[in-house]
Amino acid sequence: MISHFANRSASPSSKGMTLYIFRSGKNPDIQAFAATAKGEALPDKLAPWSSVGSVLPNRSLPHGLPRATAEEGVKSAGFMLWRMKASPV
Repeated sequence: MISHFANRSASPSSKGMTLYIFRSGKNPDIQAFAATAKGEALPDKLAPWSSVGSVLPNRSLPHGLPRATAEEGVKSAGFMLWRMKASPV
């Protein structure tokens, strides 16, 4: 199961944006989307960050995360965090 955190107030651009995916070195369950391949806006408190990959505009995000939510989080805060949760046994 996945939980995600972002501002959902505005609508995304119709063109979309490339989203870069990172994983926290402090907590590997936490991942993030960022607007740049270097992830300069990612929060220091969860560093170091490792690049995991990228998602081109208008492509589906991993784990069914909503693209509009991710893009708005990145636009408003510079990043969007999401957490992988263990599935119940």
